[in-house]
Amino acid sequence: MSRARADDAAADVAGVSPSAREVTGAFRAMGSNARVPTARVGVLARALGAHVDASDEDMMEKLSRVVDPHRTGAFALNKVSEALVLLRAEGRLPSRESDGP
Repeated sequence: MSRARADDAAADVAGVSPSAREVTGAFRAMGSNARVPTARVGVLARALGAHVDASDEDMMEKLSRVVDPHRTGAFALNKVSEALVLLRAEGRLPSRESDGP
């Protein structure tokens, strides 16, 4: 297994932080219309700093509905910003105050 694939596999495990490559890719994805599997929404959310585990099925379902409301199995990466709004409302993203000075 390549290092990149090992990093991707590790990020799908609850409690494992995303790799630097995933974090970089997640921020680049924010403006992209590329489509990715809906199952990857949790990895993208964690890469952007969200406090959500793959084992949190309720939150994963909410995120999936936000980015893929028609249940096509894939979503445009620019929909990640809508998922971030949900995560912020749920208190799953760090606030500017908690990030420090």
